[in-house]
Amino acid sequence: MKKSLLFASLLALATATASAQRATSFAIPATKAPGLLEKATATPMTQASAKAKKAAPRKVALPDNQRLVGYYNTDEVNNAFGLGSYTTSDIQPGVLLEPSDYKFYAGAKVVGVRFAVGPQTTVKGVEIFGVTSQNMSTLASKDTTFASQSATDYSSYTWNTVMLPAEQQFTLNTTDYNGLMVSYKCTQGQQTYPIAVNSDVTDRAIYCYANIPATYGGNGLAWYNVGTDGAPAIQLLLQNDNFPTDAVIATDFGKFTALISSAKKVNVTFANIGTKLNSFDYTVTVNGVTGAEQHVDASSANIPTGSYFTDSIAFNAPAETGTYDVAVNVTKVNGVANGSAITSASGTMIALSKALKRNVVVEENTGTGCGWCPRGLVGMQMLAQTYPDNFVGVGIHQYNKTDAMYNANYANLGFTGAPSCMIDRNGQVIDPYYGSNGSILEDFARRLNDLPVLSVDVNGAWNEDSTAVNATATIDPLVSGNYDIDFVLVANGLTGTTTSWKQNNYYYQYTASQVGNDPNLSQFCRGGKYGSSTFKWSFDDVLIGSSYTSTINNAKLGALVADTKATATYTINMPTSAALKKAIDKKKVYVIAIVYDNEGVANAAKVLVSSEASGIKTISNATSVSGNTVVARYNAAGQRISNEQKGLNIVRLANGKVVKYIAK
Repeated sequence: MKKSLLFASLLALATATASAQRATSFAIPATKAPGLLEKATATPMTQASAKAKKAAPRKVALPDNQRLVGYYNTDEVNNAFGLGSYTTSDIQPGVLLEPSDYKFYAGAKVVGVRFAVGPQTTVKGVEIFGVTSQNMSTLASKDTTFASQSATDYSSYTWNTVMLPAEQQFTLNTTDYNGLMVSYKCTQGQQTYPIAVNSDVTDRAIYCYANIPATYGGNGLAWYNVGTDGAPAIQLLLQNDNFPTDAVIATDFGKFTALISSAKKVNVTFANIGTKLNSFDYTVTVNGVTGAEQHVDASSANIPTGSYFTDSIAFNAPAETGTYDVAVNVTKVNGVANGSAITSASGTMIALSKALKRNVVVEENTGTGCGWCPRGLVGMQMLAQTYPDNFVGVGIHQYNKTDAMYNANYANLGFTGAPSCMIDRNGQVIDPYYGSNGSILEDFARRLNDLPVLSVDVNGAWNEDSTAVNATATIDPLVSGNYDIDFVLVANGLTGTTTSWKQNNYYYQYTASQVGNDPNLSQFCRGGKYGSSTFKWSFDDVLIGSSYTSTINNAKLGALVADTKATATYTINMPTSAALKKAIDKKKVYVIAIVYDNEGVANAAKVLVSSEASGIKTISNATSVSGNTVVARYNAAGQRISNEQKGLNIVRLANGKVVKYIAK
């Protein structure tokens, strides 16, 4: 069967490798100091326009006997960071490569380090470490001093290649070390940003060897994990006269869901590790059964050596529910046998009995003091307007404590900057307007296509004095598993007249043309409706309460059993701040239930809080309340019971409302 390449664009290496958190098993570094990075803001956009972002990434011209390995392997650089407020000593930015990053090139020789660096910076050399669970040791290094040639306005970045001395070059293998730390040494000025990054790649850690004092949360001179705000422009340069000419690898694609007896398309990441790519062939295996060979014409995609791309692969689910091993095997490249030593990638399919509705949670880090956050405001607006029946937004105002909506009680999702967001807690921090590849709407749509393994219903009612909301969630799982639950209150239409409500805005300094005449952003630019340094806004999806105390969740959800409904309850207190209370309209308060595990959000629900108070009532073991039949009864632990028990009882009524009362 012949097919054309559905989608071929260079991807961040993050799709093919482990997340930054996996590095904690290595010797480096126990110290995690997010929030230290300072972003260059000399240009109007830290992200290019959506149109520009979708342009083909800048390619690297390499001879046939060389390859690159890094968090990504193009010449894309669109931002820079520094640590100037915390140290002006020399620093050493690095990337931690894992064996899964370079296993395809085992046997090649490491001959150099390639990297870009921000302007007004002096480079002092490169160093490569071998990392084990016990220590780090220098494998190769070279001292060399030169000044950065990158543009002083951060509009472009110059790449540098430092070749290792012959005696320092070494053969790459996947067994001697848990990983390789690849780094360069440079100066750090108070107002300079040496660490050039591709900000589209945000689920791999930025490491830095620096002298950060205890007053800023550091341990002196040490390696630090300073966040995931972008992928440092650092790459290993490999050389081998025997690199295959025709070779494509597929990368493991994880877990996905599918409806029984149906086909499910999944984006699988591939890489061209040969010298050219006109076509490739592959087979799909599900539960040990391999299908017919598929042919992909990639001649028009112009995929260069070492570049990653995706294609949509169809997997046919069996007729029975269950969990199945699946695989993709690249059999041919350019009509001949695949020259890669590793040709197959694996995943896991969960075949479900029915297609449940999915709601998608988008949690955004924002704040009135964040000058770039206006684009996050309109990004969340776009999601709410485009997907009104599926969007579950939570605006977490934690950027600045002077924000009238500031709230410190919520899950620690690893945000280190604003505006930023995460979709269904998948571990990838992305821009709430541009998303991962030009538009947050595309990221949302991809997630919406994933079938959930459980459904969630939630309702909430005010207590008698409206100081809290009594929330109840009902979860109906198709598969068994262990999950947690968060209860959240959000409010729409929040606004005020004091400075603590005014939204900072950096876009007012620029014209509409400087943001690509994007109408969503032009309104914040010079001459736009909101084209001033601060402006008044009506904030939606604002976090005003949750089941968290600081970052500790107090709500509980026991193990779920397939096809057996479970219930969880929690009372969420309303905020006590006078300014915030004044801004809240009870008719615009929503309760959210988020059910999740260590792989992310399984599903969620959102509903307007009932206008009818539902406090602790002293009623008997009635079969109806206010004319509404009692359809379910639960104890204080959320377990379903058939009859009234001593103590707290919870009843669900036929009209969907929940009533709590105490039986004596």
